[in-house]
Amino acid sequence: MREHILFTRIISLIVVTLFTHQQVAWAQGEIVPSVKPAQQEDRSYSPAASAITVPSDLAEIDSENLEGKEDVVINIQDDHSSLSAQYSIVNILRNLLDNYEINIVAVEGGKGYIDTSLLRAFPDEVVKEKTASFLMKEGRISAGEFFSVMSKEDVALYGVEEDPLYRKNLAIFRDIYSGSRANIETLNSLMSALKELEESTYSPDLESFVYRSRLHTAGRISFDVYWDFLEKMCVKAGISTDDCANIKSFTDTVKLEKTIDFDEATAERKALIDVIMKTGGREDVEKLVVKSLAFESGKVDQAEYHSWLIGFAEGKGIDIGSYPQLSRFAKYAACYRRLNVIGLESELAGVEKKLLDGICVSDREKELFRLIRTAELLKCLFEVKLTGRDVETLRSDMACVDRASVVKAL
Repeated sequence: MREHILFTRIISLIVVTLFTHQQVAWAQGEIVPSVKPAQQEDRSYSPAASAITVPSDLAEIDSENLEGKEDVVINIQDDHSSLSAQYSIVNILRNLLDNYEINIVAVEGGKGYIDTSLLRAFPDEVVKEKTASFLMKEGRISAGEFFSVMSKEDVALYGVEEDPLYRKNLAIFRDIYSGSRANIETLNSLMSALKELEESTYSPDLESFVYRSRLHTAGRISFDVYWDFLEKMCVKAGISTDDCANIKSFTDTVKLEKTIDFDEATAERKALIDVIMKTGGREDVEKLVVKSLAFESGKVDQAEYHSWLIGFAEGKGIDIGSYPQLSRFAKYAACYRRLNVIGLESELAGVEKKLLDGICVSDREKELFRLIRTAELLKCLFEVKLTGRDVETLRSDMACVDRASVVKAL
């Protein structure tokens, strides 16, 4: 009888170990560089706002307002003109649903319950996703509606607009937007005429700066390539960039990324987990499983998980020097997590302004540059693509521009 019990325990232990190893070592996928109808269930779970976390590679929590109430409202800022932002929102909603069972989504531009059952009923998942992606790209559906369509769980979708107020604002917007096409065509003609004067007006340095700035704005050169050009221009103009801590952090992260073999880092992570599983005790394995499942479910991001994994292994006396690519990736993920995108853009704008002040040597250069920038910002205004920083720049430029200066420049 004892032998039978002992044999059963041994078999059970082997099965549990193999299952745990499979879940931890293989379910997490590869390391990569960092830019459906059902029955209604009772989901009354309402977590405290302070307990809700979102991985930093999906979103950044800007502020929290905790008043001790049970109800939690999560406000996601939406960049309506950016398709990538819409997909980011979809991923945030998926993370919140998976981890906190939050399945009520309120959206702008609608009132009351929003029925997505027509699209959700598509039998072919590929066709359904392509259709929903096309509609979101065209602005016909929001990220919330896309999420509802593609989710296998029941997701209640409600429009939160006050109908009379929304329609009043919509009518005003349509009145303004109705003349946008003609205004944009006028601005395009004006910019073409102004840009013809650049070659005969700009100095070689200013012309080079404007050319690369437009390439970067259009997404044709990366930030690090653009910054490398700006740095050289700053050295030539005697302008210090020592105060650009966020940009330096970003460029260091890009350089570190180029030294990492991500496939090898994935292999090293699996090898390290194997070592912990084989040499660690039951408590160690349990900690590894809990943390790995939290990572797999999106409750912790890559930076937190890999930093913990390496620290945990070092605490157990494992030589991390045998896993160089994994160590580099953990450092890279931590650096990427600390990046301040808003600070990055602010520092870049500051450097660009200093450079312009240094290389715009004549009043004619300054006036022509300001006129073209104003026309470009006005075009963004009529295309509803103006950012908060653009608004301030436009206001400043408009205060300096009048019809006489345009005629004089032409």
